[in-house]
Amino acid sequence: MPGLFNWIQYSQALQLRDGLVSVWDRIYVETTYAEEAFSSATEPHFNYPGLYKHYFLNFQDQITTLSKYSIADRYAFLRDMLRNAQQNYEEIENWPLDLDRHGRGDHIDPWLDSLNWFYRTFLR
Repeated sequence: MPGLFNWIQYSQALQLRDGLVSVWDRIYVETTYAEEAFSSATEPHFNYPGLYKHYFLNFQDQITTLSKYSIADRYAFLRDMLRNAQQNYEEIENWPLDLDRHGRGDHIDPWLDSLNWFYRTFLR
């Protein structure tokens, strides 16, 4: 999920899609591969190729977007995106939905710390 900077469990993605639409609209970017997975008669397993294709298409879009910015603007863009991800995780938690331990937002704070350190050390 680009808006979370993370994967989440398929069953939890369905719950968000159907029950917390405002957050879903911010965290999910549609691809034909993801739509195939959602419309499948069976739940896709962890090595279902379509999920990886979906991930790489979204990741490519993020890299393409970043490449258009200056270094300072990339910092600002990434910082905003990570803060938005924090907010999305908070809304999910308050809904309530307890994401799988691998799908939680525990990675966001260290990423922000690293990004801010990079800014202070090299850009300021």
